[in-house]
Amino acid sequence: MKSIEVISAGMHTSFQDLGRFNFAHWGCPVSGVMDEYHAKLANTLVQNSLDEGVLEISLLGPTLKFMHDALICVSGLEAKIQLNDQLKKINHAFVVQSGDVLKIPQITRGNRVYLAVHGGFNRKKILGSVAQFQSITKNFSLQKGEYLQLNKIDLEFAKLNLNAHVSVENEHYKQHEIIVQKGPEFKAYQVELTKALQSSLFQIGKNSNRMGVELLPELQLNSTPILTNIIQPGCVQLTPSGKLIVLMKDAQVSGGYPRVLVLPQRSTDVLSQKRTGEEVRLVLG
Repeated sequence: MKSIEVISAGMHTSFQDLGRFNFAHWGCPVSGVMDEYHAKLANTLVQNSLDEGVLEISLLGPTLKFMHDALICVSGLEAKIQLNDQLKKINHAFVVQSGDVLKIPQITRGNRVYLAVHGGFNRKKILGSVAQFQSITKNFSLQKGEYLQLNKIDLEFAKLNLNAHVSVENEHYKQHEIIVQKGPEFKAYQVELTKALQSSLFQIGKNSNRMGVELLPELQLNSTPILTNIIQPGCVQLTPSGKLIVLMKDAQVSGGYPRVLVLPQRSTDVLSQKRTGEEVRLVLG
């Protein structure tokens, strides 16, 4: 059943969930949503399970035409959300009707928002996940002209109470401090790295994406390559030139740069919403 027509796909819109696990031995990245907090919030507000697939929408969003009624939510920091040219609130569930057109022309704060639909999207899982990734799924992003299917639901929209208040904890996204922890190779660089972190203010580099976030400027530190070892989202690698790279959801599964720091999930969520040029400070927690 054709449920949603993609009139335009936006800058980069993709299906994501909490990721695919236990396939690192095949070289398969975790993938999944960059900002788990807001993806889970969107699913919560439309009464889905937390691991239900959502649309991850970056900077300039899509235009979608709904073929039948649905309960949806767009979650994130700040964005312009239009339903038939009428503005809708972010982080609030609302009903769309057959023929309605949803536009998200601009994300005004942060990098990404998440669109969840009650009942979820009817997507085939590959290696246990609907997360789109270039070498695993047919497409790595939403395509103009495609039709999206929703799972069948039994919901009386007229009886929904959409006025329930849900606490949205967005304040920590405004902070410049990113809490980090010691990584496996931290000890080898402990004295110099600790001093550098205390005095350095980093900017998000222009080469940042779903694979990794580069932090500039480079530190006056020279690293020595290690034997190729396991890496995962949240690991911070120190390159031979002194650059810190935070690995994100589409990162490779092994590498030979020292893993000097690790970001907990809350910090990864915050970092994923920092735009190019924004400043952050890494604080050992």
